[in-house]
Amino acid sequence: MSNQSENGQRLTGLVRGMRVIYFSFAVLGILVVVLLVAGWIAQQNARSARARWKGPALERLAGMSITNEEIRLEIEKLSAGPDDLNNAQMPALRRSDELMDPA
Repeated sequence: MSNQSENGQRLTGLVRGMRVIYFSFAVLGILVVVLLVAGWIAQQNARSARARWKGPALERLAGMSITNEEIRLEIEKLSAGPDDLNNAQMPALRRSDELMDPA
């Protein structure tokens, strides 16, 4: 009977050990899923914040930039020399939104 008792105890210990291993893997799996979902939520929040910022920032940048044609004209007038610069009428710089809507 002692042989059966020892086998029963070994089997009980083995089953208990397998349960601990299964439980550990389940906890690790749940932890990985939670971390992946948290990362996805953080990424969505960052995208949303960037979308809210991007529109007004682009409008503000577009209002500050001058066109390539105006830059080219200024470079030509500056490279012409000081005599031509004093006699020439330089166009006033306009914001790009004023160029789009001349009214």
